[in-house]
Amino acid sequence: MTNASPASMFNLPTQTISAEELRLSMPKPQRLRKVKHIQVIPPSVEIMAELKGLLKQLHPDDPHPKRSWMRILIIVNYETAGHPDGFALADAWSRRGSKYKGPAGVRKFWKGMKPCPHDPLRINTLRWMVDQKSQGL
Repeated sequence: MTNASPASMFNLPTQTISAEELRLSMPKPQRLRKVKHIQVIPPSVEIMAELKGLLKQLHPDDPHPKRSWMRILIIVNYETAGHPDGFALADAWSRRGSKYKGPAGVRKFWKGMKPCPHDPLRINTLRWMVDQKSQGL
């Protein structure tokens, strides 16, 4: 083996590129545009009806930690994608509780929620909560 460069070993022509030529040949980064308004699709009638039916069977003041007000609002928010119809349902359900502080209290919690992509609380969890409550657990 010789100490020849890889280009000369294969008889490839060598070419030197300046830093400026390299910079100009690179694609320009795209600027991200700010989105002012995001249109949220309303939840389906079926989901809203099921959520309403399940919420009727649970009470906001339930002392059981697995059926807490916060968990239930997270589920409603996730299933309705934060839509105002979902908020109205969550607010109407929360109104039944003794700790209800008005729509502003619910909205403060509602707006601060972020969906958990790894293990979201979903409607199946709400069905399970209702099932556990009906069994006296």
